[in-house]
Amino acid sequence: RRACRRGPSQYMPAPHPVWLLALLMPAVATRTTPPLARPLPPLARAVLWDLDGTLCDSFRLAFDATQEVLLAHGHAAISEAVYHECTRYTTPDRFARHAGLLPADEAFLGVGRELGDHFDALYIARVSTHTAPLFEATAQLALRLAAAGVPMALLTNAAVEYAEAVLTVHGLRHAFAVVNGADSVPAAKPRPDGLIQCLAQLSAQGLLGAFDSSCLGIYIGDSPSDGEAARLAGLFSVGVAWGSHPLFTLERCGHFDEICVTESDLLRLLLPDSLSDPLAPPPPAEQAVLIDRDGVLNEDVGHPGVLELEQLSLLPAAAPVLALLAARGHPTALVTNQKAVGLGLTSAAKVQQTHEKLRALLAAADETATLGPIFVSLGDGHSPLPKPAADLPLAALSALRCKAEHALMVGDALTDAEAAVAAGVSFALVTSSAHGQWAAAELSTPSKAAAALGFAAALGTPVGGGVHADVLDAVQAHLTALDRQRAQRALERLLAPARSMPVRAVVL
Repeated sequence: RRACRRGPSQYMPAPHPVWLLALLMPAVATRTTPPLARPLPPLARAVLWDLDGTLCDSFRLAFDATQEVLLAHGHAAISEAVYHECTRYTTPDRFARHAGLLPADEAFLGVGRELGDHFDALYIARVSTHTAPLFEATAQLALRLAAAGVPMALLTNAAVEYAEAVLTVHGLRHAFAVVNGADSVPAAKPRPDGLIQCLAQLSAQGLLGAFDSSCLGIYIGDSPSDGEAARLAGLFSVGVAWGSHPLFTLERCGHFDEICVTESDLLRLLLPDSLSDPLAPPPPAEQAVLIDRDGVLNEDVGHPGVLELEQLSLLPAAAPVLALLAARGHPTALVTNQKAVGLGLTSAAKVQQTHEKLRALLAAADETATLGPIFVSLGDGHSPLPKPAADLPLAALSALRCKAEHALMVGDALTDAEAAVAAGVSFALVTSSAHGQWAAAELSTPSKAAAALGFAAALGTPVGGGVHADVLDAVQAHLTALDRQRAQRALERLLAPARSMPVRAVVL
């Protein structure tokens, strides 16, 4: 194991994570390890996370938006090194420094606030799975901790609206009981106020038991300010070196109890060695379902689509189908074109708010109706390209770790069918919208199907998943077919020994 640095001159071996072992496998005995200057707390009851540079790689998004704001306000562009160095500060403080001001300057607060507000508007509006991709292994670790019942919170020095947008677009919001930003806490990092508020909120939800002064958990971040805030809050601090600050900076600051150079280091630290293959990624999805949005989950309001939140209403089949898929253990993803953004009729932020409302409506209809990650093409010329291109289904398959031949895509338009074909995914057409009814008519004969999609489709089976009244019918038919296939394979395995037995002639 790599040695970790605790303070400017202390090197100690990394500890065994007995605290999480107690949570996940209480019957397994812990092993004795060499002591740290401050070992992992055996009674830690929560994991708190930083966001940028820890869970997601938003550098290019933030750096480009920073340059755009500075130039728009008449300031000089900055280097990447200067940007990384200033990520330890809140957004207004960072911009005031980029503008050449010092905290003692009278204009420091005003200039920082003005530039910071402009940056936040750009930053939040441009959040997508493409612009703010996850550090995949670390995100999977967070999901595994949440699934194990470990209470989790997130604290960032960015705006809380930005944090909510990133978690929501990646389908991670459900994993965090508490989310805070610099604008939702009394004082930003490196002050401990935000972490203390996160712990108090977790405690108020009944997730920590009695709120006392003992070490309640760990905080994971990529900046010296993260380590300092954790130390002041009495938390075990873990620094990660894949974010904005290199290893020597994290070591030199002396605030971290442990430093992880790679995502594998963090996995080893937090997951008990006694768990079987703790570094293995979750198994690939056996079957996944990719779902279009308008006309499939919510009412189709016609061109140019949902522009205002009041226009969004669920179709009757939406919550039942997602509850069914969740009960069966099949992951889902939303794949939707929202080209009104590219046309200037709405904003990416409004699309994000629409998806937040969609999740809220689903949860209100059925708390088990969970929707996985959301993949959106804004039609603005940037990746991912809109359907009929294969970008959206391919991105969803990658995120769900599902092979194309093990997925079903459900939509109500020919462009959905074309995207599915391009991605190699089976497709089911639904007629729960005017688009779907028109598409069904176009696919009603092989000649029309060939003209519309460039290939011949049999009546009622445009790609293989059939034509159905709504998404629930489509998914139920798909699951029934899967069950039949499994039953047939099971029967064949049972009959195989009998078929291989020699035939004996019997003389009567």
